[in-house]
Amino acid sequence: MPDRTRDPTSRHRHLPSAREDHERAQRAIDSPQTRSPSYRLAYADLDFLLREELRPVRLQLELLKPELVLQEHQVETTIVVFGSSRIPSPEEARSRLDEAQRLVAEDPDDPRAQRALARARALVRRSRWYEEARRFAALVSRAGQADGPRRFVITTGGGPGIMEAANRGAHEAGAKSVGLNITLPHEQFPNPYITPELCFQFHYFAIRKMHFLMRARGVVFFPGGYGTLDELFETLTPGPDRQDAAATHRAVRRSPLASGDRLRGAGGGGNDRSGGCAAVPLCGKRRGGLGPHLRLLRPRSQSSPAVGCRGRQLSRKRRRSLNHRTPALTRHHPPGS
Repeated sequence: MPDRTRDPTSRHRHLPSAREDHERAQRAIDSPQTRSPSYRLAYADLDFLLREELRPVRLQLELLKPELVLQEHQVETTIVVFGSSRIPSPEEARSRLDEAQRLVAEDPDDPRAQRALARARALVRRSRWYEEARRFAALVSRAGQADGPRRFVITTGGGPGIMEAANRGAHEAGAKSVGLNITLPHEQFPNPYITPELCFQFHYFAIRKMHFLMRARGVVFFPGGYGTLDELFETLTPGPDRQDAAATHRAVRRSPLASGDRLRGAGGGGNDRSGGCAAVPLCGKRRGGLGPHLRLLRPRSQSSPAVGCRGRQLSRKRRRSLNHRTPALTRHHPPGS
């Protein structure tokens, strides 16, 4: 990140910057007074910043740091991709299947080996969604980052599975992508395809959710579990248009994503009954909306993607036409499914 602590245009340019004062304080003479925590500069005192009373300051810092970095990289709009972290690449799924078949061949009567084989076969079938996410991200990235400000930048939660596939598709297309990682009780590491300078880590879930949607022009939900559904309803809830929101929620209740049976198979094990993929465009007032590029979100079927606009009133005739022709959520069918 560039050093912006000393702005030559500032009216305080004759005063030392915060960085310069911090470096000067580190060269202070050693004494009981200078070793005391109370002598540290407040903004350089980690113990002070981590106090419970400083939570509002930390919330502000988590909101501001990614915002400034994204501005510096000219990230204007994003497309957010959610989905299961347990869906592997086809290569990894095939490798797991080979290992499971080997164990069954060694001991055909072992029930654990049989269960592992069933899970491995389900993962192979489910891995097609990894390729779909990868292909989708490449299409969007080529369209949005050809020149000028970066539009429709792929953004994920930074983890494995579908998130890795989306970041990988953007990376292979020669484009940048964003990863918004979160600190969890079990360690989560960023996948290797996120653009390093756009890889962030959050402590506060609420601030992370804000950054997912602040620049979003569309959100795509691939098969997943309860975490994916949580993000789905967090996205749908703030819509200001009551009629559009009601139509969207009716479509969600009819969607395969809302089926408990399909949820049980959307993770890493269980029956292979995972549902389809939902695309929810978010059309804002700001310049550079998603409208002309809706075809990028269209599945390879005859259906159109979801249309849930925010910040724009549709005419009654147009809304009736959209409700008649397209549900708010449309299944995404990969070839051969």
